[in-house]
Amino acid sequence: MKRVDIKVCNWNNITDKQLIRIAALFREQPEELTFNVKAFMILTDLRLMRKQTIIDKDGCWRWFKDSRNKKILINLEEINWVIKKFDWLTNSIQLPNNIKTIGKYRGTDRKIYTVTLQQYLTADIFYNAYSVKQKIMFLNKFVGCLYLKKGEVFNPESVNKYGKRFMFKSNNVKTAVYLWFTGVKEFLKNKYPNLFSGADDAEPGQDPSEIFLNTLSSLNDGDITRNPKLLNSPVHEAFKQLDVKLEQIKDLENV
Repeated sequence: MKRVDIKVCNWNNITDKQLIRIAALFREQPEELTFNVKAFMILTDLRLMRKQTIIDKDGCWRWFKDSRNKKILINLEEINWVIKKFDWLTNSIQLPNNIKTIGKYRGTDRKIYTVTLQQYLTADIFYNAYSVKQKIMFLNKFVGCLYLKKGEVFNPESVNKYGKRFMFKSNNVKTAVYLWFTGVKEFLKNKYPNLFSGADDAEPGQDPSEIFLNTLSSLNDGDITRNPKLLNSPVHEAFKQLDVKLEQIKDLENV
């Protein structure tokens, strides 16, 4: 039995092109088996050839072509074994490499170290709005918050202008950015556990981001907008500061 060489085994190894094609699958929302089969074709760079199925004493076989256009005969039982390896795509979205550019607009670094707290919070508002409403206008504004012109400084008052830039961009590309940001949120949750601990305790129908914003507000005299220094600081610097404060509060409560 021929083993398939699986080049992609986690979110971190997905290429830009593959991420966009996987995003198209998420938009299509096929049933689980179909999703995994299509993901298998995308991530192994294999194409099914229109040839007759071969049946022998070792089972059923089909011809495929790889990325180098080389023909490969693969046992269908082996295909089923490989497809099961793609459950990680739907079980939990981790941090993939982000799309570097969309047209003339440049994205942030993969782990958003160059993003300010204001920029992150604004993007997160439209990320959550799109998650709930599934309206493309929210997806456009979300992407627009993170993809700017070279040298352009983020301005929360220009969100509508940012959103218009992406009205006619590929929805699959924008969904790829959405998947990446989902991975970013999971990364932040693990990096700053005190700050994001309330997200798992959200009541049904309660937006986890509301809990997070309430936490920020409680640490800034009830109004974070009065602290421009914090809003304009790098998001990781602000999160680290807030995470430490929450840890200190927990320690005092346990005394």
